[in-house]
Amino acid sequence: MVYCYGQDTIFKKNKDIIQSKVLEITEKSIRYKLFSDPEGAIFTLPVTEIQQIRLSGGTVIQYNTKTNYKDEVYELTDREKLILEKQKSYMVDAFSPLFNHLGGGYQWLMNSKIIGEIKAGYIGIVKNQSIDNEVITKYGLYVTPSLKLKTDTDFVKYSLVAISPLIGIAALLLNKKRKRLMHPLNSSYLKPQLSLAYKRTNETVFITNLPGVIPSRISSRADFNNYSIALNFCLGHQMLIADFLLLDYFLGMGYGFYEKKIANGIGYPNDYGLDYYHSHFIITTRTVPLTLTMGISFGILAR
Repeated sequence: MVYCYGQDTIFKKNKDIIQSKVLEITEKSIRYKLFSDPEGAIFTLPVTEIQQIRLSGGTVIQYNTKTNYKDEVYELTDREKLILEKQKSYMVDAFSPLFNHLGGGYQWLMNSKIIGEIKAGYIGIVKNQSIDNEVITKYGLYVTPSLKLKTDTDFVKYSLVAISPLIGIAALLLNKKRKRLMHPLNSSYLKPQLSLAYKRTNETVFITNLPGVIPSRISSRADFNNYSIALNFCLGHQMLIADFLLLDYFLGMGYGFYEKKIANGIGYPNDYGLDYYHSHFIITTRTVPLTLTMGISFGILAR
């Protein structure tokens, strides 16, 4: 029988992570309190449900998944302790400059099952003044708060590898030797994502002349304010590479609304049934505005 005190972490086989104060470890079970409620109830957990216990002093107890008994006890190095203490990250969207915007964000571990994330971006880093374009995006902003609901469901992980096999397989190989650390940001996830966007565009418009005037319709240019809100549901996966770098990629669909108001000029714009707000696409008409979103980000761990 072993008694332990301090802030401890219990990793269950179903991938739940419990921040706790371990009171007792026996051959068959452990007893603990929640770290967030040190005066609360005492819980008991059988060792058959436990994969690993990380004690506050740095000792790690690894349970063998076949025998359900303590299989390995080792001390974390100072470097490993430092890595595991970093439960936040600053993110950069990998290919955003290729699509005329700069995007990035911040994520943090809210609890054992939820990662909070907020991303934002500036639209229009390159000013395209070509009047041959039907629509020119001049500038804009977007923000996308979301919650990553952690899961290790196989269909999430393997469907994403199927969508982007080169990235997925390469990341899995790079991360293979780091699974022992079980970093809490290293997970597949389901993500509800709210996207808010604004952009100013310059577009070709058409003005109808009075009856009998030729031509009956002439084209001109006008500025428009574009507003969009969308709720997307995404599948994603992120993993720790080389102990400091996170790779995160996701794909999702949802439903949204958008509004276009003229800001300077007169006339009516074309409605192509497809619009791009840099955080998401409107992929159908104004009547049923379905959305599509995807992304690849790299992040640096932070405390």
